[in-house]
Amino acid sequence: MSKANETWTEALPGLDLLHEMHFGVRDLAAVAQIAGMLGQGGAELETLAVSRAAGALSARCRVKGLSPQGARDLLGALANSGAVEAPISVEHLMLARGDRP
Repeated sequence: MSKANETWTEALPGLDLLHEMHFGVRDLAAVAQIAGMLGQGGAELETLAVSRAAGALSARCRVKGLSPQGARDLLGALANSGAVEAPISVEHLMLARGDRP
């Protein structure tokens, strides 16, 4: 866990800071590259879902272990590498620790 994220979690005991990222994916082979880059960037991958609509692939993933800025920076690095495509967004979530659906 990064020092920046420790500050967030210490300030709000009992809560986890998670980031839900949404982005386009060029093909299924890119999904493995994306998962690898998330791990290399310090993110702990919680979920990764890929769907197809109108012939295009889109993905949604939830990660923890990053600060809000760290999540934005990592998503920017994924975009700059060409691993993900527009539309790209990240939502920051504070959820109670424990079991989540």
